[in-house]
Amino acid sequence: MRKAARWDGFPSCWATTSACLLEKVKLPPVARRVTVWADNDESKTGLKAAARLAERLVKEGRRVRIKIPQRPAGKKSWDWADVLLGTPQSS
Repeated sequence: MRKAARWDGFPSCWATTSACLLEKVKLPPVARRVTVWADNDESKTGLKAAARLAERLVKEGRRVRIKIPQRPAGKKSWDWADVLLGTPQSS
């Protein structure tokens, strides 16, 4: 069974508030396996930022996967907070 990277004894999570910050996030060396939880927006801004981050992290020797929520029809954007809350975001 694989274990998540731990920081102070707990699985680690770093949240960013924008695609720009997502690309630039700096992770500690202990984070060897990373899951990037990207936004799903029509402009693909979140996915592009996640891909750029993943590319950099792979070059640093980390294993990376990107998760994208399924966007409901008619919505311009959808993120993991929407999935967690189960409530649609206004278009």
